[in-house]
Amino acid sequence: MKKLVVASMRKSAGKTSVIVGIAKALNEDIGYIKPFGDRLLYRKKRLWDYDSALITDIFGLDESPEKISIGFEASKLRYMYDAESMGTRLHELLSDVGKDKSMVFVEGGKDIGYGISANLDALSVARYLNGKLLVVISGDDDTILDDITFLKTYLSNTEIDFCGVIANKVRDVGDFKDV
Repeated sequence: MKKLVVASMRKSAGKTSVIVGIAKALNEDIGYIKPFGDRLLYRKKRLWDYDSALITDIFGLDESPEKISIGFEASKLRYMYDAESMGTRLHELLSDVGKDKSMVFVEGGKDIGYGISANLDALSVARYLNGKLLVVISGDDDTILDDITFLKTYLSNTEIDFCGVIANKVRDVGDFKDV
């Protein structure tokens, strides 16, 4: 099974939309997890992540949205898991969701560092699961260029399998290409 960890440098960059687009284009049997929920919904006396509910609804996934996130509160997760046990928990979640799937999308939190205190930031998750990392970036031209430069500099010194960047929400594509 292929594992794609989708992260962003800043919140609201469009990670969930990118996942939907890639999954629809692949037209394969996919799985989805969002280990550290950051868009909390409370429905029918249950907690789950908005993005998890959206993806399970769009693709008709069997998993309940509340079962594809490990948690929502860093302080609680830090108490429950150390780095090693978090890796084990992530592998358990991946095994459950990824059974008989050709691809599992793993969505990071609101930004690339979100959840680091609980060992659930996107880079740690990519390392734990040995997945490819895709980063969605958005903003003005200078912000996008800064983010790309930062990623190139930082990720070249890691063992993370970095597969690329998607520049999302670019207002003027021609001007962006010139920059």
